[in-house]
Amino acid sequence: MKKTAMSDDCFVELFDTPLHLDNPSGSSLSGITIAVKDNIDVAGYITGAGSPTWRSRHGPAESHAPIIQDLLDAGSILTGKTHLDELAYSLMGANAHYGTPLNPQAPTRVPGGSSSGSASATAQNLCMIGIGSDTGGSVRIPASFCGLFGLRPTHGLLSNQGLVPLAPSFDTVGFFAADLSLMQKVAEVVGLLNGEEKATPHLSFPDPFWNLVLPDVFEDLVVVRRSMASYGNSTTLFDRVDFDQLFDTFRTIQAFEAWQALGPWIQEHRPNFGPGIHERFQMAAQVQEHAFAQACSIRQDWTDDLLDRWPDNMLICIPTAPGPAPLKQCSEAELDAFRNRALRMLCPAGLAKLPQLTLPLTSVQGAPFGISIMGKPGSEPQLFQAGFELINEKVGSS
Repeated sequence: MKKTAMSDDCFVELFDTPLHLDNPSGSSLSGITIAVKDNIDVAGYITGAGSPTWRSRHGPAESHAPIIQDLLDAGSILTGKTHLDELAYSLMGANAHYGTPLNPQAPTRVPGGSSSGSASATAQNLCMIGIGSDTGGSVRIPASFCGLFGLRPTHGLLSNQGLVPLAPSFDTVGFFAADLSLMQKVAEVVGLLNGEEKATPHLSFPDPFWNLVLPDVFEDLVVVRRSMASYGNSTTLFDRVDFDQLFDTFRTIQAFEAWQALGPWIQEHRPNFGPGIHERFQMAAQVQEHAFAQACSIRQDWTDDLLDRWPDNMLICIPTAPGPAPLKQCSEAELDAFRNRALRMLCPAGLAKLPQLTLPLTSVQGAPFGISIMGKPGSEPQLFQAGFELINEKVGSS
């Protein structure tokens, strides 16, 4: 095992001998290299969760997380474990202890997090598939920032066994690739494309999401949206959504669940958290059960209403993030402001347990920018169908 130390490196551990099984050459992922976020168990290796204290207090995992076992069984080759934000509680990709992995598509900018290392490794062609996790956007944001395809699956379709929890009612494993066909193969292997065939989806564009982008990129994205006009029309599905309320609802539930999952360990071991992480866990410790219960009620009512009004054959097309990746020299306050704006766009998928596929369709200000397709729970086959149509037409490319 080789330990890495470079501040822009994406690997926590690069295996001297990559892990693989003796599979027939015809296996569906034979020879496909993967790298896995270091909050997901790989048998025989410590799961460090982006925290030196966590790493020092835990022994090697006894078994592979199910997604790792599935990928190895299909013939893939696991090359190493990758960096992440501390305990996965951020979106920018900067770790006070381990540095910030390189964003090879925009080296002066952050890679996004918390699945920063897996996105960086994939974007640098150091692996073909990057495995991450997504609670509030931790696959979708790095994919957008690094010019990758990224999938947050329907919550609950993939097992979270072997994943260090953050907020279990939002947590899901997900993955990155530079090629959509390869993403589809992985989705098939892990059982996301086993649903029945449905009608060709209709793509719609909810104005409230597009209006959340930063003012300095709004006109660029107007052009992108116009180029996609032939694929669908605007929808009123989200017109009555209060994004500020959804953000508060998401943040309350996430914080309460994070403290229930990790608070006892934090109180016992007192880790030296970096900027932002410390403040988030401080806030999480203050969330009362009655506030959590109220937020859960709001979540359920909103989700029920949304899904009742959402036609089965409709997918929505939205910006993945409010803008391109922030510059590395941005202050903590600037990064937090970007994060909070982004969460307003990202939290609907988490609250309603929706799948979201982000596509590297365009760039703004010289940096990658993802456009997402989101559907009702279980709509992964339709997301890929629509994704291929958009990519094949090179919609929004610049």
